[in-house]
Amino acid sequence: CFFLIHFVEEVLSEKAAFTTELENSTFNNTISDLSASSYLLVDFFASWCPQCQRFKPQYERVAALFNTEPRTTPLISVASVDCVSQSDLCARFSIPDYPSVLFGPVKSFQTSGPVDEDTNKIQRIRTTSADGLIQALNERLGTDFKLATDTTYGHTYNAMGAPALGSFNLVNLSTSSRVDLGDVEKATVLAFEYMHSAQLLVPQNRRSFVLWVQLLASSHPVPRCRAGAKHLMTQMEEVWPRVGGGGSL
Repeated sequence: CFFLIHFVEEVLSEKAAFTTELENSTFNNTISDLSASSYLLVDFFASWCPQCQRFKPQYERVAALFNTEPRTTPLISVASVDCVSQSDLCARFSIPDYPSVLFGPVKSFQTSGPVDEDTNKIQRIRTTSADGLIQALNERLGTDFKLATDTTYGHTYNAMGAPALGSFNLVNLSTSSRVDLGDVEKATVLAFEYMHSAQLLVPQNRRSFVLWVQLLASSHPVPRCRAGAKHLMTQMEEVWPRVGGGGSL
């Protein structure tokens, strides 16, 4: 049971997010895998920085807009770099303070060129709000992206006007229903914590638990919770083996 609890906490940890985390050792390969005609938005931060901590949820809103399907046109990838653990990467881009948000064509990040405010190379965006980031991107690209404000039926809607988080169909909900995805994620973690109790983690409840995790894996509106549940399902026989090793689920 302890191993199961630790595993669940790990797959739902704060490290998983809409934002792609970049590391010095894999930076070049990661950038090379992106479309050459796309753009990259990168937040260089320090985990100890209070301003960075306040900015993180704002930046995640922007990442949820651009890093989920269907992708926007032009294509924008949203990433981050922790300058505490990836100091060489931050030095490569001459990061002066935290948080520092850089934006430009992907190809401009393939070489460590200087930040240039007057050209279409890497540019610094000076803002600490999600709305400010979207406004800056629209000004630079001549687009009309709109930050997600409506989460009807558990969806976050992207700038293309389509649900960004896949299919999550709930019956008997009126179109006036609103679901905050942050609250949904917290509720999921709390549900796991409740199910970790000694009274519930007993062999006769395994089938119900597996069915619940399967439901999360197929229908959870938050991608990292959905991915975590899918990963847990692939490890279920190891973390909670069936008694006797037979039967379904």
